[in-house]
Amino acid sequence: MNLLPSSIEEFRKRSYWNAFFRSRGDRAFEWYGSYSDYKAILDSLDLRVPAENKREKPREEKENGGVHGEAQAESSAGAEQENGEREKVEGSQKRGARILHVGCGNSELAAELVEDGYTSIVNVDFSPVVISSMRRRFRHLGPSLEWECLDVRGGALAKTFGTEAFDVVLDKGFLDAYISRDQDHASSSNCETSEEKTSKWDYREEAQVYLHSVLKVLKPGGVYILITLAQDYLAKELVRSLHAAPLANVKIYPLSHQSSAPSSPLPYLLAFTKRCFSASEESAPASRPVKGQAPLACTVVAKSLGTANETFAIWELPKRIVAINKWRFFQSAIHHYQPGSRSTVSVHRQKQGDDGAAYSIAVYDRVSQETVEEKKKKNGKKADKKRATLHQTAALLVPLGQECSWLYATPEGNEELACQAGVSRLLVVTAGVDNLHASASGRDGPCIGGQKASVFEAMKEELAPYLADLALPGGGDIPVLVVSEETSVHAELACVRSPFAGWVLVRDVDCEEDAESGAGEHSSCVLRQMIFSCNPQAVQSEVKVRLPAGDSQAPQSPEFLFCQSTCAYHLAIAAAFALLPDEALRWDSLAEQRPLTATLLGLGGGVLARLLSCLFGAYFDMRLVCVDLDPVVVQLATQFFGFQASPPAVSAVVDDALSFVGGLETSSQDVLIVDINNASSSSSLTCPSEAMLQQSVLETMQAKLKPGGLLLFNLLSRCPHTKAQILERLTALFPFVSAFSMPADVNELIVCGSTPASDVSTSEDLQSRLHILFSGVGESLSPSVSMEARKLAQDAASWVRWSSRWKRLSAGKREDPAA
Repeated sequence: MNLLPSSIEEFRKRSYWNAFFRSRGDRAFEWYGSYSDYKAILDSLDLRVPAENKREKPREEKENGGVHGEAQAESSAGAEQENGEREKVEGSQKRGARILHVGCGNSELAAELVEDGYTSIVNVDFSPVVISSMRRRFRHLGPSLEWECLDVRGGALAKTFGTEAFDVVLDKGFLDAYISRDQDHASSSNCETSEEKTSKWDYREEAQVYLHSVLKVLKPGGVYILITLAQDYLAKELVRSLHAAPLANVKIYPLSHQSSAPSSPLPYLLAFTKRCFSASEESAPASRPVKGQAPLACTVVAKSLGTANETFAIWELPKRIVAINKWRFFQSAIHHYQPGSRSTVSVHRQKQGDDGAAYSIAVYDRVSQETVEEKKKKNGKKADKKRATLHQTAALLVPLGQECSWLYATPEGNEELACQAGVSRLLVVTAGVDNLHASASGRDGPCIGGQKASVFEAMKEELAPYLADLALPGGGDIPVLVVSEETSVHAELACVRSPFAGWVLVRDVDCEEDAESGAGEHSSCVLRQMIFSCNPQAVQSEVKVRLPAGDSQAPQSPEFLFCQSTCAYHLAIAAAFALLPDEALRWDSLAEQRPLTATLLGLGGGVLARLLSCLFGAYFDMRLVCVDLDPVVVQLATQFFGFQASPPAVSAVVDDALSFVGGLETSSQDVLIVDINNASSSSSLTCPSEAMLQQSVLETMQAKLKPGGLLLFNLLSRCPHTKAQILERLTALFPFVSAFSMPADVNELIVCGSTPASDVSTSEDLQSRLHILFSGVGESLSPSVSMEARKLAQDAASWVRWSSRWKRLSAGKREDPAA
C-alpha cells in the first residue's frame, strides 16, 4: 500500500491518518529522526525542571529583598506566603516538568522520554485510531503518559488545557504537516478539513492561531520545542506570528542524523523560551510590539556546522535558514572528489559590525591524475620514497595584487597550480577586500608574499579549521604553500564603502614595463585596478598608468594609457564599430552628417568610455552617455581613473540601467553597450547581468536601436548549455548576430544588429571595413590626441587579427522577421 498522500491537503484529513496508522500497526513512524538524535540538546535545555523553578525574581523583588516590612502583620503574612511558595516549589520539583506532545502520531518519543526520567507527558493527536493504539501499547508506563484525541484547530489547546498548563510544548513535525501547502497554490487551497465538511484553508491564519495557542498553554519560563524542516514559507510564518510574542529568546540547532542521504533536507530544532513577566507586565498585551523594544533575538547554536554561534534579529530568520541549508549541502558534497569542479566559500571572523569576508577560498579538484604506478615507471624507486609524503589536499596563499590573475582566479590556472603541487585538491586562499585594505594601510591584516614568519603562522592558525573542513578525507596534514615572490601591490589609493558593491578598493599593481609603455628613468608604469568586496576575485576596471618619478622636480599628473588596453574585449568593442551601416560610418559623402549616439551601461572606472571617446569622438562626432547605478563608482572613476564627463561628447548618469533604457526614445541609439557583470555568484553566467538577457529587456533594447544599430555585450559563461541558450535566444530575436572570440579566454563579444548586414559575411569582409574605418579614424585625430591613440588606430596588423576572430552566427531557429 502507498502510504504517501496523493496531495498535500490529505495531511490535514483525519481519514488519511486513520488509514495510515492502521497500515503501520505497531511499527513506529519517526519524523525527522529519533530521540537519540537530539537527546543532548534537550538535556542542555534542562527541560526536566519545571518552568517556575527556572524563573528569575522580578527586578523590584530583587532590589527590596533585604528590606523588612513596616508592620509585624505584614512580616508574618510575608513569611507565610514565602513558606507557601517554598512548598509549591518543592512539590513541583517532585512532580517534574509537565510536557505537552502535539501531533504525537505513533512515535515512540514520549515513551523514550519517560524511560529517560521525564515524569509527565500529555500526548495529543486527532486520529482516534492512533490514540487508542498508543494507549494500549504503553499502558505499562502508567500515569506518566496521558493520551488525548484532540483537533488543535481554533485554539483548542488553550480551550482544553487552560492557560499556563505546561512547562514544555513539544512539536516534532506537526507544524510542518499542519500548514503544509502545495507550491502551485501558495496563498491558499480548498481542502477537506474534517469528515463532515469542506472549508477554505488559510495556512497563515491557522499557523498564527496555533502558535498563539501554544504560547497560552505554556508557563512563563517554559519552552516550545519545534522540530521542523523550516521551509521558507514556515520560517516566514514563525516571524509573522512570533516577532512580538512574549518570548525571551530563540535557539536554533541544525540537526543531522545518520540515516539522512547527502541530498535530503535536514531538520532543525528550535527552542522558543517564554518570557517571565514582571508585575507591571502582567496586564500588557501578549502579542503586541512594544515601542523601542529590541527585536527578538535568535541564536544559531552551530556546533554541528563547525562555525561560531551567530545571533541575529528574528526578521532575518528565513534568509539565515537558507544560508545554513546551502552550507550544509555544501558540506555534504565537498568531501567528494569532483574533477574539474571549482567552488568558492567565504570565511568571516564573526566580529560585531564586520560584514566583510576575511578570506575567500576557492576549492578546485584537479582533472589530470597520475597514478602511483605511473609515477613509479617514470621515477623508478624515487616514487616509493615520495609516496609517503604525497598529499591529497594543499592550500595556496595568493600574493597580494595577484588575486585576479588567470593563474589564481580561473579553473585552468588552478589546474596548472594543482599539477605543480602534485595534489588532487587545491585550496586557493585570497584575502578579502577589507583585509587587503588593512594590509596596505598598515593595520593588522594579512601580508601574503614576502610576509614575516609570525604573520604567516598566525594566518595558518586562523585558516586551519576551515582548510580541514574543505579537504578531501584521509589526506593527512594540509600543507600551506606560499608563492616565492614579493607582493606586487604598488600602493592603495582608496577603500570606500558603496551602497551596492560593499567595499570598493582602488590600488596600483606593479606591471612589467615594455617598450610600448614608454616608461623610462623618469617614470614607471602600474596597473590601476578597481575591485569590489562583493566579488573580490574579479577586477571590475583596469587601466595602465604612467607615473612620474618621485624625484621629478616639477609636479606632474599621472598619464592614463587608455589606448594600451589591458582588456581584450574593449578592443573588440572598438572593432565592432566597423559593423555599423555605411551611412553611420560616413562613407557616403551624400548622406546627412549626424552625430553618432551611443550608450554605455556600466561605467566602472570609465576606461572603456575613454578608449571609445579617444578613438571615435572626432570621427563620429560621438555622443556617449555612460550609465552606472553606483554614485561611489562614478566618483572613483573621476578621481582615480582619469574619467572626465564633458557633455555632450561624454556624459555620466547615475541611474538603474533598465530604468534608463526604458526611458530612451524609440530608434534613438546607434550603439548600445552592456558592460554589467552578473551579481549572482551561484550563477553559471559571469557576464552580462542576467537581468539584461530577459526576453522583455532584449526586446526593449532592440526597439531603442536605429536601423542598422548595434547591441554589444561581453558574454562569459563556462557552462556550454547556458551559453547555447543565450545565443539561441539572441538569434531568434535579432536579424544579425555575430561574435568576436578573445585571444586568451573563453568569453566572446556578442554583436547584435537591428537589421541584417548584407555585405558582411566573412572575416575578409570585416577586414576591409576595419581598414577603411581606422584609416579614417587616424586622419580625424587632432594633434592634441595622445600618441597611444594614433598608434592604435594605425596598427593595421592588430585589426586584421580581430577580423580573424570574428564570425557570423547562424540564425538557428530564428523566424523570418517579415513572417
